[in-house]
Amino acid sequence: MGFNLASESMKAKHVLPLKPESFILLVQSLRNFADKADLIELWLDEMRVKGDLKVIINTFKKPFIGKSASLDMLKRASTAGMEYLDVPHDLKVDNEFLTLVTNKKTKIIRSYHNFEETPSKNELIEILNTMQKDKPNLLKIATFVKTQEDAQTLLDLLSEPQFKDRLIITGMGNLAREVRIKAPLLGSIFYYAPVKGTKASAPGQLTKEELEKEWEVH
Repeated sequence: MGFNLASESMKAKHVLPLKPESFILLVQSLRNFADKADLIELWLDEMRVKGDLKVIINTFKKPFIGKSASLDMLKRASTAGMEYLDVPHDLKVDNEFLTLVTNKKTKIIRSYHNFEETPSKNELIEILNTMQKDKPNLLKIATFVKTQEDAQTLLDLLSEPQFKDRLIITGMGNLAREVRIKAPLLGSIFYYAPVKGTKASAPGQLTKEELEKEWEVH
């Protein structure tokens, strides 16, 4: 039995991750694919030439997530009008940043990425509690899944009441398939998936089309 995408429990929004090497390639990708997603995530550190991000936002009129390990780049993304910023859990922010995002009403996603393993549930809850001290709008956990137990650890986080309606959960690696399929149905706010013609931004990502097939009722 599959899952019904039309179910009222399916509230997760589709995020299309883009890692363009240049401003020109970004424009081309957005022209071709922007209408296929609820939000667009831009990996800003991947772009050698950034161009005018404000023009992009005003032209395509989609909610954008600016993803960067650089505080200066995140400030630039907020100034340009991006709706969300993905701020790494270990990136220290300053008063200038906090004032900027408050004035621009930018929503903050505090994120923990681990490309090597999935820590224990208790460790992940401790990480979430630490990130929560900054009062972000959303919290994100993305870890590398090596076992079925790892996958269940990630999915179990979605039943923690203190993070309800604020949590983004995703897994990386070939064994993360279950997490990517089930997390959006269990309460993850966003799910990240390429569409046909775009590249995956993390190992083991399923395309939006593949996920929708899994969610269909058979």
